[in-house]
Amino acid sequence: TYPQGTLAAQLLGFVNDDGKGQYGIEEYLNDTLAGQTGLEKAVTDVNGIPLAVNNDNILKPAVAGSDITLTVDMGMQRIAEETLKNGIDRTKAVRGSILIMDAKTGAIKAMANYPTYDPGQYDKVSDISVFTNNIVTGAWEPGSVMKPLLLGATFTEGTATPDTTYYDPGFVKIDDSTVTNSINWGAQTMSFRDLINKSLNTGAVYALKTLGGGEINEKARQTWYNYLTTHYMFGKTTGIEQSGEAAGVVSGPNEGYGLEIRYANMAFGQGMTVTPLQLAAAYAALVNGGTYYKPTLIATKQVNGKVEQVKSEVIKGDVVSGQASAQIKEMLQSSVKTNNPTAVRNGFMIGAKSGTAEEANSEGSYKTDAYNGAYSGFIEGADTQYVMLVRLDEPKTTGFASAEAAKTWAETSNKIIDNFAIKPKNP
Repeated sequence: TYPQGTLAAQLLGFVNDDGKGQYGIEEYLNDTLAGQTGLEKAVTDVNGIPLAVNNDNILKPAVAGSDITLTVDMGMQRIAEETLKNGIDRTKAVRGSILIMDAKTGAIKAMANYPTYDPGQYDKVSDISVFTNNIVTGAWEPGSVMKPLLLGATFTEGTATPDTTYYDPGFVKIDDSTVTNSINWGAQTMSFRDLINKSLNTGAVYALKTLGGGEINEKARQTWYNYLTTHYMFGKTTGIEQSGEAAGVVSGPNEGYGLEIRYANMAFGQGMTVTPLQLAAAYAALVNGGTYYKPTLIATKQVNGKVEQVKSEVIKGDVVSGQASAQIKEMLQSSVKTNNPTAVRNGFMIGAKSGTAEEANSEGSYKTDAYNGAYSGFIEGADTQYVMLVRLDEPKTTGFASAEAAKTWAETSNKIIDNFAIKPKNP
C-alpha cells in the first residue's frame, strides 16, 4: 500500500503479485523488508477449510520483516516533484530529475524523477522505463558542471588559484581537433573566475594542462584520472540502497587512442559518464570542506528488534583541501549572482554551476538536435548545507538546456528556503 500515491515512486519501487520487491528500495532491501514465510500443518474439510487451528499446528513460525525509516523529507520531496514537473511542462523535456542531499551527512532528502507512476497501480504502466530511478541508473555526459571539480583538483594540487590568468584566443587546437566555447567571447586574457562565470571550455583545457606543467601529458591525465576515480569516486557505484545502480564510465589515462583530446573533453564533462547521484556526492565533498560521505536513504533500521540510528559513513576525508573548497564555494556563489540571480537570497550562501552536453547517439557520435541540461550547486544556511542537482533531458528550448535547468533549480531552492526552518547565515 502506497498512501502517498506517486510520491517518490522510483525511489520506493513496488511489490509484485508474487510478493517480491521490484525496483528501488523495495527490491534492494527485499530480504530485509519481506521477512520469512512460516509453515503450518492443518487438518481441513473437503473444501480446504481448517477444522482446528492452534499453536501445535505451527511447524515453523513466520518472521516479520524489519522496519526501516528513510532519510527523505516528504515536504522537500513534494517540492522537488512539483518544480520538476513544472520545468518539464515548460520545456517539453523528455525526462528530468532533481536530487537533494545533506552535504554534511550524505543523507538523501529528496529524489524526484518525471515522468512517474503510482507504485500501487504498477500493473497499469505501459512504459516500464518509468520504473527506473534515473538518478542512480541514468549515467550521462554531464557537461560543464564538471568544471568546478577540475578546479578543485588544480587548487588542491597548487597548480592554479582563482586568480590564475591565461590568454584565451577562443579556441584550442589538439591534434586534429579544435575545442571552442559555446559563446565566442573573443580573444582576451581570462582568469579562472571567468572560466566558471563564462563556462569556458578553453579555460578547462588550460586548467587541465596546469596539472601536467603546461600540457596534456601523462602526468596531467593521471592526476585528473586519480581525482575522478579516487577522490570524486566516479567509475564505481556509491552503494546507495537502490537496485540497478550504474557505475558510469571514466577512461583510463593511457586507455585507447586520442588521449589528449579525450582528456580535454573530459575536462568539461564530455567523453565520460556519471550518474546524478555520483555528481551530487562529489559536489557535496567539494563544498563541505573535502569529506566524501556515502549517500544513503536509510535513517533508522531494526537490529535484533531494536531501532537503531544509521550513522553517516565517511568514504574519504581529503577529497579537496579546505582552502580549495572555500575558494570553489565563493566562485560558485559568484556564478549564481551573475548567471542565475533569481536564486540569490539574502542571508544564505547559494552557489551553482550549469552544464549543457550534447547527447550521444547509437553510432558513437553526437546528436545535432538534442542537448541535456544540468545545474548543480549548494544551499547553505547557518547550520544547514544541501547539495541540489537538476537534470533535464532534451528540453525543447531556443537557449541553452542548462539555462532551463537553472530556472527549475532556482524555483526549487526558493521554495525550500521559504517552506523550511533553515536559519540564514547572516540574519
